[in-house]
Order: sequence, then structure tokens, then C-alpha cells
Amino acid sequence: MKPSLVVVALLWASISAAQITPSRMPRTPDIHGDRVVFSAEGDLWLGSISGGTASRITTHEGTEINPKFSPDGKLIAFTGQYDGGTDVYVMPTEGGAPKRLTYDPVSAEMVCWTPDGKSIVFRSRRAGPFRETRFYIVSTQGGLPQPLPMPKGAQASFSPAGTQLAYTRLPLETHHWKHYRGGEANSVWIADLPNKKFRRIDE
Repeated sequence: MKPSLVVVALLWASISAAQITPSRMPRTPDIHGDRVVFSAEGDLWLGSISGGTASRITTHEGTEINPKFSPDGKLIAFTGQYDGGTDVYVMPTEGGAPKRLTYDPVSAEMVCWTPDGKSIVFRSRRAGPFRETRFYIVSTQGGLPQPLPMPKGAQASFSPAGTQLAYTRLPLETHHWKHYRGGEANSVWIADLPNKKFRRIDE
């Protein structure tokens, strides 16, 4: 697994639904080729990594955050707060009407795309205690989400082949503990999905 996968999983993590509030500062960027998509002022913006003016690509009065390009760069999936709920949506990169992918009873937060671009992974607290989230996978064509085998999951990134997943287990993006080694210290794990084997790599 490439080191960059772990870096992406740690740096550009999904943000807790409780933290989804409009901000004027650019947040949660994602890059594909020379383009960057990010959240600011409660909407999604598309620009170039070379600079220049970014274009607002959503205008809904609800908040959108944590956008992720599809592997081919043609679509963007994101977490949106529309009509009082928090769910995952997908839309064309150049703009257009978002398509709702999840109907989560608690909240669904965008995590990452599968390498083939056919599905996305999101996290939800629907089946766990208050602070624990689990990964689910859903097709971009819609349908019933399926849980991934690990019981806890917060941030993640696939290997190119899609057989391994670098992930962290706890949604602690807003915590800033230093030198903490207690029971809620986050760690990086690798999941061998076909064999359902999991190993911690930062011990």
C-alpha cells in the first residue's frame, strides 16, 4: 500500500455531522489532476491548483462539506445537510442537481470512493454507541447500503486494487490531544477485505 493512501485517510477525513457548519474559510479539499474541490460558505467550490478564481458549484441553502472526486474525476460525492438530515449525495463535477445516495436514520458522512468508481463508502452511527461510527458501502446507482466487516471505522482510503483499506477506527478529527496513549487514541489499521484480516500498523 502506498504511503500516500494513509496520508489521505488522515488528512482529508470526513467531518463529524455535529461539526457541519457554514464557514468562509476553504475546508476539506480534494484534488484530481489540476482541479481542486472544497467547501466554503456552506457550498462546494471548484478551482485549479494553479490558482485563479474558483467557481461555486452548489447553491442549496443546506450545507455541503467533504467533497471527494470520483476516480475518473467526472463526479463529486459529498456530505450534505438537506431538509433536516445529513446524507451522502453525488453530482457531476461541472455542476448539476445532486443525487441522494443514502437515507440514513442517524447521519451518513462521506468517506471515500471505491477504486472502480461504482460505489462510495460512508460512515454512520446507526448501529453503534454515540461516539462510534461504522463503514457502509453503497452503489452510486442507489440501493441498500451494506456494512463493511470492521466493527468501527471513521477515516479510510483504498489501495488501487480495492482489496485493502487503510483506516482509523474513531471519529476524533476535532480532538487535539498531544501524546495521548489512552483508550481513545486513534491508530492506523490495514484491512485485507477478501480475507477479512485486520492489522494495526502504527504500534
